[in-house]
Amino acid sequence: MHSSPFISIIMPVYNACRINSNYLVEALESAINQTYKNYELIIVDDGSTDQSSKLCQDFIQSYQNMKIQYFYKENGGQSTARNFGAGKAKGDYLCFIDQDDIWKENKLETILPYLDEKTDFIYTDFDSINEAGSTILSEIHRKYLSLYDRPHPKQNIEDILYQDVFVMPGLMTIKKETFFKINGFDEELSGYEDDDLFLRIFETGNIKYLPVSTLKWRIYENSYSFSNRMVKSRLNYWEKLIKNYTSQGKDRRRVREISSRFFYDFLSQAISQYLKNDKLFYENFKGLKKVLGYIPCVRKWFYQCIFLLDAERAIGTIHWIFTKYEKILYQIRKNLHRQITFRKILVYFLNHTFLHRYLPKSINRERLAGMYIQGNGIEIGALKDPLKIPKSSKVKYVDRMSVADLMKQYPLKEKDLVPVDIIDDGEQLESIDDSSLDFVIANHYLEHCQNPILALKNMFRVLRVNGILFLAIPDMNDTYDRDRIPTPFEHLLRDYEEGPEWSIKEHYKEWVTQVDKIGEDKVVEKNIIMLMDIKYSIHFHAWTQIEMVELLAAMKRIFKLPFLIELVFKNGQEIIFILRKINQ
Repeated sequence: MHSSPFISIIMPVYNACRINSNYLVEALESAINQTYKNYELIIVDDGSTDQSSKLCQDFIQSYQNMKIQYFYKENGGQSTARNFGAGKAKGDYLCFIDQDDIWKENKLETILPYLDEKTDFIYTDFDSINEAGSTILSEIHRKYLSLYDRPHPKQNIEDILYQDVFVMPGLMTIKKETFFKINGFDEELSGYEDDDLFLRIFETGNIKYLPVSTLKWRIYENSYSFSNRMVKSRLNYWEKLIKNYTSQGKDRRRVREISSRFFYDFLSQAISQYLKNDKLFYENFKGLKKVLGYIPCVRKWFYQCIFLLDAERAIGTIHWIFTKYEKILYQIRKNLHRQITFRKILVYFLNHTFLHRYLPKSINRERLAGMYIQGNGIEIGALKDPLKIPKSSKVKYVDRMSVADLMKQYPLKEKDLVPVDIIDDGEQLESIDDSSLDFVIANHYLEHCQNPILALKNMFRVLRVNGILFLAIPDMNDTYDRDRIPTPFEHLLRDYEEGPEWSIKEHYKEWVTQVDKIGEDKVVEKNIIMLMDIKYSIHFHAWTQIEMVELLAAMKRIFKLPFLIELVFKNGQEIIFILRKINQ
C-alpha cells in the first residue's frame, strides 16, 4: 500500500439542524481539520427537510480549497447514506463520521502507520461528550467496558453476539475493497448496523485495534440513538442474529444469550422513555414482549408483568423493583469476578429477593413514598390521612385553617387530625419560599382547589430541581363524583385567567344535586348558601385518569412547567402521579 493512502471520509446527514446546527458544524470542522491531508470528504444528505442542505453548502463555500463533495438522496436511513457515499468514494480506505460527533484532529494520522495490505479494518477507543462538548467519560473501551468483561480487541464471536460491541462508525477505517466485498452496511438496519458490519468483518477479514481515543461520541436525549427507526432496527437485528447464528434456532444457548442481550436493551430503553413520558416507550415494550418468549428462565417470572398488565403498569412495576434492589445489583457486579449478564442478575433477583411479592397488588402509597420521598417537604390537606414517609425524611403539614377550625367543618376529634404546622392557602403557598422543598405531597387535595392550575404552578414553584410532587387524585368513576361531568381543561383555564368566582356557585349546585342528591329547588338553594357561607371544601372539580393526564400535558405545553412524569399508578379508587421537577 502507498505510504500516503488516499482516504475517503463519509458523513451521512439528516435533519441535523433539528436539535443544534452547531453539532454538524463541529463534526464537519473536525473532519477537514485533520493533521493528515490526503483525503476527501463526502457529505451525503439523506433527504433532510430542514436547513441542513444550506448549512452544508455554505460550509463547502467557506472551504473551496478542500476536497469536499455534497450529494442529496431520498431518505433511506444512515446505512443507505453511508453505502451511497462509499459508491462515490475515490479513496483506498473509507472512514465514517456522524453528524453530531467529533474526530480528534490526529485521527487519520494515528491510524496511518497501521494501514497495510494485510489489514482490512482498523478501529480505536473513544470518549463520550455531552451536549456542550464536555467530556463525560474517556477511553471507554479500556477504562469502563473492560471492567464488565467486554475487552477489546474481540477474541471470539460470542463476545460480539451476546453484547453490544461499541465500535461505532466513527471509530472505523475499512479498506474499500473489503467494504464492497461484504456488501457494506446492511440497509435494513438503521441502528446496530455498526455491530452487524463489525461481526461480518470479524468472520472474514483481518482486524487491528488501537487502544487510543480518536472520537468524541456525543450523547444527548434526542439523538438518533433514541429514534423510532432505532427501535425497529433493534428488533430486525435480533431476528437476523437468531436466524443466521443459532442454526435456525437449534442452538438454544445462543438463542437464549442473544435474546437476553436484546431483552435488556428493550427493557432499559422502555424504562428510560417511560420515565420521560416518551411515546417510543410503547414500541420498546412491544419488542420486549417479543424477545421475552425466547428466554425461558425470565419468561416464567415476568409473565404476569409483561403479558397480563398494561404497558405503563408493567414497566412502572419493573422500574420500582430494580430501583428497590439497586444496591444488590451493585454488590453482584462488585463481588463476582466473572461475566455478569443481565439474565444472571435477573435470576439472582428471583432466587434471593422474592421479586414476585412486589407485583402491583402490593404497591401502595407507602411503598411509592419509600421509593420517591426524601429530604424535607410539606403535605397539603392531610387531615386524618397523612402519607407515611421514610423516617429519614421530614414533613410539615399545611392546611387552610387550624385544627380547631377544621374540627368545626369535619366530624373529627383533635386526636384524629395531624397537627397543622403551617396555616396557608394550599393554592398560593405564600409562606413558602421558591425552590425550598424536596417534596410536596397533595393527596386528594387538587379536586378541592378552586383554581387547580394555580395550585400546580405554586407546588412546582416551591420545589427544588429534582424535587417530587406526590399527587393522588380520586378517579371520579369510582367515587361519589361518578354522576358528574369531568371538568374540561377549558373550564380550568378560565378559572385561572378570570379567577374562580364566576364558577363557584355552579360548583356548589352541582355538588348539592349530583353528590348530595337533593332535588327540591328551595332545599338546593338553601344548601348552596349554607356551604358557601362556611366555605365548605367540596370537590370543585372531578377527573378520570384521562382528563388528569390531559391537564398535566397542558401544564407542560401551555404553562411550560418543567417536570417529568415518573409514574402513573391506578391504586384502587385513586390515581397516583409521581412528578419530578427538572431544569427549565
